[in-house]
Amino acid sequence: MKNEIQQESLINDLKQQCVIVDGELFFYENEGNTRIVYANENKTFVIKILININDFNHNQKESKIDDPQFAKTELLNNGWLKQEYVEKIEQIGRPLTFAEIRFVNSCNGEVGFINNEVKCYDYDQFKKN
Repeated sequence: MKNEIQQESLINDLKQQCVIVDGELFFYENEGNTRIVYANENKTFVIKILININDFNHNQKESKIDDPQFAKTELLNNGWLKQEYVEKIEQIGRPLTFAEIRFVNSCNGEVGFINNEVKCYDYDQFKKN
């Protein structure tokens, strides 16, 4: 119970902060089960920070994916992950093609657009179905 309270407190603290990478500010964007996500102001990159460094290292695993259908990633020296920003599908304003729908479904919806191309951004869901 004490660890859960400390973890919740840490997550709340991280939501209030911004991070600086290569002199650029990144602001809280979202969170998942394992990471907090920060985005830069012009929405070109996100930084993914592990919530619990003792858990499986999702950042390290994700940085090794080299596939054109996956958002480009870079593992930083401090263990954070820098990844291309992915626009939400709802914000694109055009219907998806059948091929795009199949890809979205294969990634359990963990996708968005980069330069009008559908890209997955979460290795846990990448082509899992």
